[in-house]
Amino acid sequence: MCLVATKLKTTKQKQPSILILGAGPTGLGAAYRLQELGHKNFLILEKNKFVGGLATSFTDKNGFTWDIGGHVIHSHYKYFDQVFNKHILLHSYTLQREAWVWLYKKFIPYPFQYNLHYLPQKIQNECIEGLKNLKKNIAKLKSKERKSKSFLDWILENFGKGIANHFLIPQNIKTWGYPLENLNYSWIGDRVAQINLKRTLKNIAEKKDDIAWGPNNLFHFPKKRGTRFIWEKIAKTIPKEKIQINNKVEKINREKKYVQTANGQKYFYDSLITSIPLTKLLKKSKHPLTKKAQKNLVSSQVTIVGLGVKGKTLKKLKTKCWMYFPEKNIPFFRATVFSNYSKNNVPDHKNQWSLMLEISQTKNTNFNNIGKLIDQVIDGAIQTKLIKNKNEVISTWKHTEKLAYPTPTISRDLVIDNILKTLQKEQIYSRGRFGAWKYEVGNMDHSFMQGVEAVDNILNDKKEVTIWKPNQVNG
Repeated sequence: MCLVATKLKTTKQKQPSILILGAGPTGLGAAYRLQELGHKNFLILEKNKFVGGLATSFTDKNGFTWDIGGHVIHSHYKYFDQVFNKHILLHSYTLQREAWVWLYKKFIPYPFQYNLHYLPQKIQNECIEGLKNLKKNIAKLKSKERKSKSFLDWILENFGKGIANHFLIPQNIKTWGYPLENLNYSWIGDRVAQINLKRTLKNIAEKKDDIAWGPNNLFHFPKKRGTRFIWEKIAKTIPKEKIQINNKVEKINREKKYVQTANGQKYFYDSLITSIPLTKLLKKSKHPLTKKAQKNLVSSQVTIVGLGVKGKTLKKLKTKCWMYFPEKNIPFFRATVFSNYSKNNVPDHKNQWSLMLEISQTKNTNFNNIGKLIDQVIDGAIQTKLIKNKNEVISTWKHTEKLAYPTPTISRDLVIDNILKTLQKEQIYSRGRFGAWKYEVGNMDHSFMQGVEAVDNILNDKKEVTIWKPNQVNG
């Protein structure tokens, strides 16, 4: 293998050696593109015994399948669409998104701001009043004077106090686990429905459900094996000898351009594409920017709790996909009816169904007692009428991911591009959900394309769009 330590210098080889760290969407995207271009001098090192990174799935001892969070496939790229359609589409279901919000003891269709007629009259009036005041203020202010400084400012300036206080602020505090005044709003892109007062008022007058908004109103999900199936399928397009699993990187020598793994083996490279979390990458390479990254880059931990439930899916949940829970007394910020994604996510779809619930945990959150979390989640599921009682739960599963959300803080924006550009000058392409630390381009399609675009930059000097111009991609 030309990448392994050898007396032969890589500069004498016809093709530059490209070493890829991580067999998640980014690493597999890079390898797929290299294969497509006929470039054979590459190798992937993966620390886990499986491919997919965070975009993977597990089957518990009772036969229920679970993802690490609510993954769905929707794309911002023609290239990704072509790859998906070629390898995955025939093995997937196409689903209509139904997202909801649990608030004031009822389910409200999402986007919340388009479905205010579900609210109690007093709360509805507060939301409408906030929108009307917002419209008046917008007319008075010049655009440059309305420039938001934080995510909290952005919410208030775009949705008014009513919608902000009843839904957007509490929901985002639970999701992120950080004060919203510390977050930026550059990540939003196509993730949040912008307000349309005329549309909102019309929906209230007609009591009309408005749920069609969003880039993922139609999405795909594998028929079997959960999200892991996607990346196992992509990995099979790459020769087995090009992917070394269960091979953890311990050290990166930037000067001599090699990576050393836990077994002592050295792998030399001309270019390095890595999806190792950026803070860990810098530490492993003893980079002078390590302290700056550790100070300014933060993340949240998420625990996913899976509940296997006996019986038929409740009628009110049969078409629901995921639901948001902004109320403080409920531990989870989101729940997914995972058996609705695929009947094969449960061992007996005629007599069982499943719920997957997510709890964000940072130093600012209250739900840090992992040992009691399953009981808290079950109690929360009963309170929110997702299940009727504890006896319905026949299987439980828990997975904690310490690095789940790369938090888009204001301090992150002050340093992130400089760190990434400094590494790139050393031929180190830090990409992917935590490699680039950019949540706004951290979906599976984004991450895959970061690998593809890194390869195109290395071999053909093409500009990378996803990493440097997220708003262009998400626009």
